Amino acid sequence: MSSLLHDVRRDGFISSLGRFMAEPGRVDRIEVEKLRSMFLPKLTPEGRKLLRDNSDFVGTQLKHYGVQFEEPNSSFGRRTTPTALLKAALTAGKCDQVPDHIIKLQNEMHEEWLSDCTPEELSSYPEWVMQKYFLSDGQANRLKTTGVIGIPLDRHSEYRSGNMIEAATMIPGLHHKKAFGPKTQVIFMGWDEAAVGKAANQHSSDETRRLKDKESERENGREKLHQDYLLKLGRKTEDVSPIGRYNVDCAPIENGFLDKPTDLVLNIHRTETPGIFKVAFDFGVVEGVMLMCLEEVALDKYCAQAGRGHEENSADSLDEEDSEEDLVDGGGISTKKNLKLGNKRGRPASKTSMARAKIQKTGNDRALQYHLKLKCREKSEGMIYFQESDGTINFDNEKLASFEGLVDLPIIGQGVSFSARKISDVPRPSRKNWADYSERQYEMERVNRWH
Repeated sequence: MSSLLHDVRRDGFISSLGRFMAEPGRVDRIEVEKLRSMFLPKLTPEGRKLLRDNSDFVGTQLKHYGVQFEEPNSSFGRRTTPTALLKAALTAGKCDQVPDHIIKLQNEMHEEWLSDCTPEELSSYPEWVMQKYFLSDGQANRLKTTGVIGIPLDRHSEYRSGNMIEAATMIPGLHHKKAFGPKTQVIFMGWDEAAVGKAANQHSSDETRRLKDKESERENGREKLHQDYLLKLGRKTEDVSPIGRYNVDCAPIENGFLDKPTDLVLNIHRTETPGIFKVAFDFGVVEGVMLMCLEEVALDKYCAQAGRGHEENSADSLDEEDSEEDLVDGGGISTKKNLKLGNKRGRPASKTSMARAKIQKTGNDRALQYHLKLKCREKSEGMIYFQESDGTINFDNEKLASFEGLVDLPIIGQGVSFSARKISDVPRPSRKNWADYSERQYEMERVNRWH
């Protein structure tokens, strides 16, 4: 949780997000002139509503103004009602001014609250930035912050950076300079002009280095997960299966569609149909399901029946007339010796199909190639792409621990390449199913958007 949302509590008061509130009920102080207009000489509808909505309203207002009282034995009389109590305090002038000790407490608690807020969290609040680093009681304080402070903003933000610079120019002697890095712009501020300039000039190279270090650390962690898996796998090649959890790398998505590093993942699950696998994937921008099989004919028939309303993992999704050489066993090993790549439905060859043929001709003879059908959903708007996309994945060797993939991916493009490294033989549970991305589901959601 952001530290902006934290509370500082002391002596029956709360300081948070620039507000100073009395307990119970987190009640803000109402200016005395407003209180007078609502309670003197007569109680107005607005005042009556405040009393009705909050039974502690009178007590908290008196606390804000430092008026000491005890219930029911108040100094205003044992039988005094809350309304009469407040009227008496207002009439006696006890609320004309907030006592110095309350003002001091308010300022101290606000400073304590600010101390826990980061520059990133304060970047939308120039006034609080100045209060935290450069002002004391509204006056410039050169001793409060002796170094250079950098407030990071979105690289393309003009409004927020303009507000921050405007606030800085209001403080005599405070220098500022804007700098841009690969991901951010930063407003550097301080009392030493040369130090501010140096920090701004170094920002781009410093941020580039930090991003590279962070990405290297992230990649090392992902690679370690894969190497740990391979260590457990050892030299085992028997009874291996593509089923499991994989980390994915996809340059077209990561470099072109994501603002920050995001773990792309896929999980390959067994289905009740031997040789057919379900691949639940989340590629940051899109998520969905692939169906995967060594035999393209078997995959086409499976998807066709699933599209006609059969369950995606129905055991009888293959026709009885399919010969044994057209089937694959439960481990995903083909019994058909010669796989033809011809386009069996007369459709124009996609870029993926052409690239698939090229892979077969030039690829590693030990590689195992699976054919894919894909349906997906765009994540930001929730748009379903129900028309099947084609693709392939080619495992590096018979250990089935890593592969290169090629797929037509809506939004991203045709012939999108990606790679995957296995980190576990146990896939994460997934509720994603082929039927979730059907034309029928698309129509239902499209209609519901407008009703």
